[in-house]
Amino acid sequence: MLFSQLKIHEETKRILKKEVLSNCIPHAQLFEETSSDSALPLALAFSTFVFCKNKSSNDSCGKCSSCRKMMTLNHPDVHFFFPSKNLGARKSGSKGAFPEFQAEILKNPHIDEKSWYRLCGIKTQGEIRVSDARVINKIANLKSYEGGVKIFIVWCADKMNIEASNKLLKNIEEPNSNTLFVFISRFPDKIIPTVKSRLQATKITLSGNRSNDELEYDFEDFFIRWVRLCFLSSSKRNINELLDWCDNISKYENYVRLDFLEKSVNIFRSCILNNLNLKEIELSQIESKDFNFEKFSKLISHKNISIISKIISAAHFAISNYANAKIIFFDLSLTIGKLLNKK
Repeated sequence: MLFSQLKIHEETKRILKKEVLSNCIPHAQLFEETSSDSALPLALAFSTFVFCKNKSSNDSCGKCSSCRKMMTLNHPDVHFFFPSKNLGARKSGSKGAFPEFQAEILKNPHIDEKSWYRLCGIKTQGEIRVSDARVINKIANLKSYEGGVKIFIVWCADKMNIEASNKLLKNIEEPNSNTLFVFISRFPDKIIPTVKSRLQATKITLSGNRSNDELEYDFEDFFIRWVRLCFLSSSKRNINELLDWCDNISKYENYVRLDFLEKSVNIFRSCILNNLNLKEIELSQIESKDFNFEKFSKLISHKNISIISKIISAAHFAISNYANAKIIFFDLSLTIGKLLNKK
């Protein structure tokens, strides 16, 4: 993968190239994906640029032995870790599943997490486990195969469990020389704070050159319209508009729908904390002049928050298993409408 093949904002690529050319690369980086922008291709292009033997100031050469190895994901000094099946306490699930991961990334480097689960037969949720962390630590303590740097790409880093995170912490804090970590996550707040605080974060967004058929997704706009239509649905008003909204979100990739549900439940929970005046806790809020968070919070109470969380969780599970999104969201919306209007 070359930088020139990516639609990432030019400023993001410029900063990464400058780090490499000036030999000032942060030893541990976090590429924060948005709901529509995959960061894995950027991690591949970045790694290719690091390894390239004949790089220019603008891009990798694409022809040297290192570039050719990266094009097939066969470079011996780049190591991938990702959510996988549990292969036991000692065997790394990532290493065991790498041939399948390699083949899929070569076909589609923009693959999303749920598609990967479906491909490799993970029925609920994958993890990056302590067995993976042990392998990372072992490789980190060895010399690189080609005498340069070693790069660890940790895809869906928020799926690294606590035991694995703690096992890896020392190597992130005090890395061996010529060792680079690139963490990729769509949900960086789920990475444990002791790890996240040691990563230099870069938010990855696409360039402005989107084709007309690429869908835009703005969580706040979606959420504001959704809860208003939910509220009105209890009196059978605007049902057609609600159906249109459900049809619209069903056209997005599955990870967008899951992202919407995860962020939505955080808003509902923040309403309860706001009602309890727990101002010292950082709340997930909608910051829009078209939405009154304080007023909306009054609709959420101990009487309905439990069931709201439960039904959103059930919808999340159904969507993650590729149930009919339009039906799931419509049923969820009607139920939430009744709960918001319940005194």
